[in-house]
Amino acid sequence: MRRAPGRSDRRRLVAVAALAGGLLGSGASSGAGAEEPSRPPACAQADAGRPLQPQLESLGAGEALCLGAGTWRGPLALGAGTTLWGPRSAVVQARGEGTTVRLEADGAALLGLTVDGSGGRFDRLDAAVR
Repeated sequence: MRRAPGRSDRRRLVAVAALAGGLLGSGASSGAGAEEPSRPPACAQADAGRPLQPQLESLGAGEALCLGAGTWRGPLALGAGTTLWGPRSAVVQARGEGTTVRLEADGAALLGLTVDGSGGRFDRLDAAVR
């Protein structure tokens, strides 16, 4: 029997530096005292009035999209060489099942922001970041 996730059951992940292939940047940590990664240079500011996925798809290799504080809807997929950056107060939120952020190719990076709303179903292929 599956019970609905409550506030205390929810898993949250602060993405300090996650790269495609499941590698974490050297010295990365998700602790409260961890230093946030720097905002990438020439980072395009995400438009809060538009869905994130099309904004990510418009990026080329080596480009970055920066989130402001607030809640952003997932799930999301990052392509080759693209970066999604945000402060810890930027939360990518999913619906409670499945993967919230997929790093689909080499060089895709997720930096600083918080990922919430998935990763609690270990009997299925379910992950906050994959």
